[in-house]
Amino acid sequence: MITALYSDQVIAENAPMDRQLAALVLARGNRIGYIASGPDPQRAFFDEKQRYYAKYGLVLDLFVDLDALSGDEEINRLFSCDAIHLSGGHTTAPRVFLDALRTL
Repeated sequence: MITALYSDQVIAENAPMDRQLAALVLARGNRIGYIASGPDPQRAFFDEKQRYYAKYGLVLDLFVDLDALSGDEEINRLFSCDAIHLSGGHTTAPRVFLDALRTL
């Protein structure tokens, strides 16, 4: 498993890291799952990341809300992705994001 921890994908200084991350994911496939750290009912943040990853030939097509997991099938679909994007933002509400991740 590859783990890349960084933020601010939108700033020019991170473009080399963006390209490296995209190359690592593309070496495995091109599908990325997204775990929301907080409410995103309109999926505005998810949609933004879809557009971002599409520039690199990557497909962000699975949205996971930890507070509304529908069971093992959804978890299995998440772990079948070639990469998982953990969103930032509201990582302490409505429940603590890291605690919710531990339940996976």
